[in-house]
Amino acid sequence: MQKLISRLFALYLISLILIVPASIVHLWDFSFNSLSADKRETLFSFAIWTFGGFIVLVKLMKYRHDALRKTIQLIKPDNYQATIEISGPHACEYFGIDHKNDHLLLVDIKQKIARCERIDFLRAWKIEGDGFKTYVLFSFNSFELSTLKIFISPAHRHDLAAKLNLALQY
Repeated sequence: MQKLISRLFALYLISLILIVPASIVHLWDFSFNSLSADKRETLFSFAIWTFGGFIVLVKLMKYRHDALRKTIQLIKPDNYQATIEISGPHACEYFGIDHKNDHLLLVDIKQKIARCERIDFLRAWKIEGDGFKTYVLFSFNSFELSTLKIFISPAHRHDLAAKLNLALQY
């Protein structure tokens, strides 16, 4: 399902890249007083494709976020109070720390992993990236989930590093 949504999003963006210039060229001498039938159809189909596709993508992303939240609700303990929560931009990964109750919540939808562990399950973490693509790489004491990579905003890089250091007391 995740690959399907990613591919649909990519196709939608590619189609917009092709449709927008073609529509602009076709509607170049557009005036509201003289709407020919073909220009009306072009304008209508452009509006439907652009806004309809956007609405469908928003609904799909909401579906993904809801599915991630449901998964988190299923595996979290009753006393879980997240100190730090990190989720990926496509709602496929989640990492949460409750340092007061010594819980670590891990969800990776791509790898079909959803776990609640103790904090000592986390072996190491580091923030890497070039400013455009920045991510947190977590390493764990497990063969089935050895690493988890979550993309983050480069603007939050230093703040997140400070919070992780404080919560994990490194």
